[in-house]
Amino acid sequence: MTGYPTNVAQMGMSPNAQMRYQLPGDPNKMLSGGRHKKEVKRRTKTGCLTCRKRRIKCDEGHPVCRNCVKSKRECLGYDPVFRPQPTTPSAIQPAPNPPPSLVVNPQDPSYPSAPPGYMPAASQPFAPSLSPTTSTEQFDYGAAIDPALEGNASNMAAVQNATAEGNLQPPVNTATTGTATPSESASFRVKQVQVNDLLALRGIPPPPPHPITSLQPGRLEEIQAVFLATYAPAIDKFLETRWFQEKALTHLMGNAQLMAEYSALIDAFNDRNLSDPNVIARLESFEASVVWSSMTLCRHVMSVSNGTHGQDYDLLVASTRLDVIESLITGEHLDSNPLAQFAAREPSSNPPSLPDQLLQRALDFWSALGHFLTLHDNEASSAKEIDDTLARCRTLLDTFENRDVIYSIAIARHVGQRWADFPRSLPQPVTTNEKDAGAKLYVAQKFLEQEASGKGTTQVIKRICGMVVRSWIVSRE
Repeated sequence: MTGYPTNVAQMGMSPNAQMRYQLPGDPNKMLSGGRHKKEVKRRTKTGCLTCRKRRIKCDEGHPVCRNCVKSKRECLGYDPVFRPQPTTPSAIQPAPNPPPSLVVNPQDPSYPSAPPGYMPAASQPFAPSLSPTTSTEQFDYGAAIDPALEGNASNMAAVQNATAEGNLQPPVNTATTGTATPSESASFRVKQVQVNDLLALRGIPPPPPHPITSLQPGRLEEIQAVFLATYAPAIDKFLETRWFQEKALTHLMGNAQLMAEYSALIDAFNDRNLSDPNVIARLESFEASVVWSSMTLCRHVMSVSNGTHGQDYDLLVASTRLDVIESLITGEHLDSNPLAQFAAREPSSNPPSLPDQLLQRALDFWSALGHFLTLHDNEASSAKEIDDTLARCRTLLDTFENRDVIYSIAIARHVGQRWADFPRSLPQPVTTNEKDAGAKLYVAQKFLEQEASGKGTTQVIKRICGMVVRSWIVSRE
C-alpha cells in the first residue's frame, strides 16, 4: 500500500508487533484497545435530596425546589455539606450557630437525643457531677434514674465542659458560690412576660409586619409547600395533634397578613448575607414570630367560630394545649386545669390496645402539665404537690422530644426562680442525686439551650426553645 512501509522489520520493530496511531480526542476518555469510552457526566451534589434520590436534575430552588412542588412531593431540603461556599476569603470568626433552614430532613421517630435522666432506661444517668480533679472539668454521668435500678446502670457516659457545648454559661466558682440549696438561697421573683417579649431570640427583634401584596401563583405554591412540609407537621408533633396538617392550610390561605409574612420569610431564607451572624439572628427571630402566628391559627378559628367548631375535637385540643404552652413559657398561672377533662377521641378497646395506652399516656402528660400551672410556687402548701406533679410528668415522657422540651421548661420555671443569677450560673456543686434541684435545673437548662442552638429536630422545637431561653433573661430584667 502506497505510503506505508512494507517491511516493518527494517524499521526496528518485531514482525508481530502492532502499529499504534494517535487517535483524536482526550486520551483519558479512551479504553484499552483504542476504543473510546463514554464521556462521564459527573452528577452535581447540590440539588435537593428528593431530586438526587429520583436521579433528576434539580433547579435548586429555595426553600423547596420547583420539581418537588410540581410533582407534589416532599422536598427533603439540601445537604448542608454541599452548601455553596463564598468565593472570596473572609476574616476568621467564631463559628455561629448553623444557618436555619426552612426544610427539615425527616427524623427518626425514636428521637435519640433525649437528655440524661429523661429516657426510661436503667442505663441512662440522671445528671452530671463536677469533677474537681481534672483541669478540663469533665462531667461524669454516674447515677441511674431510679435509685432502685442503680445496680443495673452499666453504661455511663461523659460529656465535656459545658462551655465547650456552645451557648452554655461557664461553671460558677465553687469557692464563691458554695453549696446553696433552694431553701438556703434567696427566692427571686420573676416577672410575667408576654409572647411578643420573647421573639427577639438573641436580643434582635423580628422585622415589623410586612405589607400585604398580591402573591403570584408560584409563590402561593411555595408557601403551601413550606407550610405542609415543614411547619404544620412540626406544630402537630409539638402539640401532639393533627389539626394543622389536616385543616389549617385553608385558614392560612385566608390570612393575608400571615401569607405576607410567609412570603417574606421565604425571601429571607434566600438572603445572600446569611453568613452574617446578625442576619441569622434576625432571621431566627422572624421565623419565631411566623411559627407562633402559625400556631395561633387554631385560636383564631376558635374565636371567630362562636362555638360552631365546638364539635371539632382536633381544633379544641390544639387551641387548649396552645393556651397551656403559652402560660408555661410566659410565667402565667391558671385558675383551673383546662386539660383535666379531655378524653380520647374514641373509646379504647377492652383490654386497651398499645395505641390506646400510648394515647392515654399523652392525655395524662398534658393533664399533669395543666395541673402544674394551677399550683403557685410561693405557697408552701403546694411545694410537695408541685414536685409530685413534675415527677408524674417525668414518668410520662416516653422519649418524645416535645415532652422532654415541655418538662424541661417546667423544671426551669419552677426551680430556676429560686436562684437570682439563673441562667448565668447555678449553685455548685451539681450532684448526681436525682432529687437535687440543682441537678434537675442543670440538665433542663443545658438541654433547652442545645435544642435552641440547632439540635432540635424541627424548626418549631428550635424556635420555641429559643423563646424559652430568652424568657429567662427578659423575666429578670
